[in-house]
Amino acid sequence: MLYYLVIASKESEVLFSHRFSAQGYACHPAGLASLIDKCMLDFRVEKPVNFLEDSDGSKVLVYRCFGACMVIASADPEDNLLQVYEFLSLYITALHQYFPSLSRHSILQNPAKLHIVLEEMVIGGIIVETSTAHALSYVRLLDDLAI
Repeated sequence: MLYYLVIASKESEVLFSHRFSAQGYACHPAGLASLIDKCMLDFRVEKPVNFLEDSDGSKVLVYRCFGACMVIASADPEDNLLQVYEFLSLYITALHQYFPSLSRHSILQNPAKLHIVLEEMVIGGIIVETSTAHALSYVRLLDDLAI
């Protein structure tokens, strides 16, 4: 089960966050900043692991870097962590298909669309959709109706 997903810049700035459960991260920005810094420190070592224990040890942080952004998800230790790791790539791939030039600006200017795509792919913390075409169909439908 996923608890939350965060997209951060390499400067440890939160660009996007989404909770799947009330048991997610502490709402305090300092708690989120320390989480991002922990992943950034691990990423800067020679061979990063991409899987870290959360501060309380009850969850596992799975992170992956894409250009100037880092995507971090919190999952149960019993979950298939490689599946979560690949899901992060799948989510970014879906965003790249929707925003051809995915950048910090497009993430900051379109948080609702990022939430919609993520909610199409994950329901209640469970990954339910792995097709980027199906995940993007709802947000594209909303775009068509807005015109």
